[in-house]
Parts: sequence; structure tokens; C-alpha cells
Amino acid sequence: MVLALLCVAALHYSFVPLTFWEYDECLYASAVEHFEPLHHHPPPPGSPIYIAFVKVVALLIPDTLTAMLITSGLAVAAGFLAFILAFSALTDLRTGVLAALLLYASPAVLISGMLPQAEAGALALLALAIWSCSKEHAATCGFLCAIAIGWRLQLSIAIVPMFVAALFLTMRNWRDRFIAMSAFGVACLVWLIPLVATTGGPAGFWTWMSSQAKYYAQHDADLSRSGQSLPQIALRFIAHPWGPKWLSLPLLAVALAGIRLNRRLIPLAIGSLAYAGFAIATMDPADAVRYAIPSLPFIALLAGTALAWVPRRNASLAAAAAVILYAIGALWFAFPVLRPRSTMVSAPVAATRWIAANMPRDTVVLYDLSLRPHAEYFLRGWRT
Repeated sequence: MVLALLCVAALHYSFVPLTFWEYDECLYASAVEHFEPLHHHPPPPGSPIYIAFVKVVALLIPDTLTAMLITSGLAVAAGFLAFILAFSALTDLRTGVLAALLLYASPAVLISGMLPQAEAGALALLALAIWSCSKEHAATCGFLCAIAIGWRLQLSIAIVPMFVAALFLTMRNWRDRFIAMSAFGVACLVWLIPLVATTGGPAGFWTWMSSQAKYYAQHDADLSRSGQSLPQIALRFIAHPWGPKWLSLPLLAVALAGIRLNRRLIPLAIGSLAYAGFAIATMDPADAVRYAIPSLPFIALLAGTALAWVPRRNASLAAAAAVILYAIGALWFAFPVLRPRSTMVSAPVAATRWIAANMPRDTVVLYDLSLRPHAEYFLRGWRT
């Protein structure tokens, strides 16, 4: 397990981003410095627990980017160990380690893991929610599921069905179910009340969420899908997070061979399938690789289960070889993104630095809409 953790750490920590790159990163950074959901700080529908956690880290490390990167780095290590714990609770330790390695070596997690945004922590908390749904600890289950949603609200699409399934499949009586639901409700209120307050109260929160739902329905669920068939969209959400066809199709075939549902695995299966179905039906295919991440653990577990079935005499060597080959292929595929991101200043950041150093303060700065977060974050006080 220690060797596996060191391998994952080497994969992720070798490619820490040098500056802000993506659109959402500057929105999260703005939220760390000023939590304003109505101004998309952070991106809707909000990540209140993530922002609160980074704010605490920023008390020790004042630089916002560094605080966000430290949070992601801690989340990668904690998430990997949490998935070993969760997968081992559903199967066995060897399967758990293999599945966690496959998950954290996937191109989707490699590219998103160390970004200064909420993905890495959300994945780690999803692992704890999966683990809690396999146990009979009612209060822990409700609490961890609620905290995971509070870190990244989109996780509710997977966690709520998983939690409901756990209520009836894992917990033996209505007393435990009541405790779990109570813990879930109270923990949700802890992050929901401040979020509602910052949007102007219940009426303001409802208006804000309604406007976001309308935009989502018009853009993600409609315009962004024009010209693409449902099978094409499904391929983007199911196969693309695992890499190109020569990498993803063998892994998915192995995962299919590993399908052996037991009672403890059903909540994870329900949550993952519900999330995957919702994503394929409504989410923006252009961001399919990142949006698909909450559905990947189930596939990784199935693939790990199949690898663990290799005859015992050759099991360790064959399974390790398969995972290492997949990790090498995934790294080779993701390297053209990982390498420049960790060694170069991003173009938007370079542009804003040049403007700040060379142009008078009464300059009017024009920006493309897709670069608005960078302009607002790095050129505060300028006319844009």
C-alpha cells in the first residue's frame, strides 16, 4: 500500500500547475478571497465546504494559488487511501489497491487531480461516502454523504441515490435509518444556511438556483449537444475519461468481466449508474471527461475485481503488470497537457502580467468572454 501511494504521489505531484490555467480556477480563487455566489465566485451551484477549507489553509499560506494547490495535493493522497479503504470494504484489500491505482492513473484524474479547484477533494469525499454506505454506522454515513455534497454540490446526483439505497440495503432497522437521515439533514444545514444567506435569503437562493437551472437546460442539455448523437455523447462520458480507444476499450472490457454484484456493492452501482445516466442525458459533452469523474470509481472497482481473479500463482505479477502498463499509457496520453501546465505560465496569466507591467492604469482592457475570470481576478482595479 505504501508503494502504491508513492507511485500515485509521483504521478500527480510531478505535474503541479505553475499558474492558473482553466476558467473555473480563477472563479474559485476569487471565492476564496471573497465568497460571492451571485457573482459566480465560486462556480454555480457553489462549493461552500471546499471554499471554507481553502480559507483555513490560506490562514497559514496567504498565497491563494498555493493554498488551493496544497488542498488538492492533500486531497489526492487522502483520496487514494480513502478509495483503498472503500474498495476493500466492498471486496478485499488486493482488489481495493488495484482499483484505486487504476482510478488515480486514469487521464481524467491525472489531469484534474492537481488543479486548483474542487475536483480532487470531491473525489476523496466521494470515497468516504462510498465507504460509509457499505457500513452500518448510520450517523457516519449521513454525515459523510452530506459533507461530500457540500464540497461539490454536483456530487448529489450520485450520492443521494447511493445514500437512499444504503438506507434500505445496509441499515437493518428504522432507528438506524432515522439516525442516518437526521445526520444527513443536520450536516447539510451546516453548509446550506451560509450559502442561502450569501445569496440574499431563501427567495434570493431560489431565484439564483432557478436562473442557473434555466441556463443549464438551455446550454448544457440542449445547445452544446447539437449535431451529436446519443451514442457519441455516451462514448465521451464512458470511454474518454480512460484515455484513447487503445487504452480505454481494453480497460472497459476488463471492467465488464469483473461484474459481480453483491449486496454491499449495490448502493455504489445505483449511485454511479444514476450519475452516468444523468450526465449522458443532460451534461455538456465538451466537458465530459471532467464531468464523468464521479462515475469512474465503479468502473475502476469492476476492473480491479477482474484483475484480482487472475490465478493465485501469477496474480500479483500479472495484475501489477496490467496496472503499470495502463498507467504508462495514461501518462503518455496526458503528458502533452501535464508537462506544459507544470512548466509554463498560462497564456492568460502571461497576458495579464504583461498588461500590469507595461500599460498605464487608465488603459481599457478588452477580453474574450472565455477569459473573463482571468481578467477580473488579475486586473482588479483596471477598466475592463
